[in-house]
Amino acid sequence: MKLIANENDDFIKDLLADLTGQVQEAIGKQEWFDKWGVHYLPSLTDAHLLQVCNNFKDPGVQHYGKGVLFSKIRDEMDDIFCSLPAPISSLTTSAPVDMAVFYNPAGGCFHGECSVSLMNGTTKLVKDVQPGDRMALHGGMV
Repeated sequence: MKLIANENDDFIKDLLADLTGQVQEAIGKQEWFDKWGVHYLPSLTDAHLLQVCNNFKDPGVQHYGKGVLFSKIRDEMDDIFCSLPAPISSLTTSAPVDMAVFYNPAGGCFHGECSVSLMNGTTKLVKDVQPGDRMALHGGMV
């Protein structure tokens, strides 16, 4: 698909980004597929078949949400989402969490094969991080 994609065609580039990003992740491991891929893939498929923008994150479906009414409703829904109280964690946190921190189409997740530095000087893959592991500070700030 990369070979036939026109460098000037943003829609094709964004479809390719979907396929090589979240879609590949959704089928990358059975555990991931069972947990969220089984729901995500039909949702993404329906969005493309019906040509509707069903979320704010996947680049490919953003091309369907160009109308004025849709944009207005989407923006209102974004405001509602960001004003929701954060889910209650089983772990205690030192500060309240704002739902806006979850509203980031460019990030928020780490690939399991990424490595992190621990306070004891060792490194560990993100997928192997356990509760109680202490991450080393980057630049002295978290």
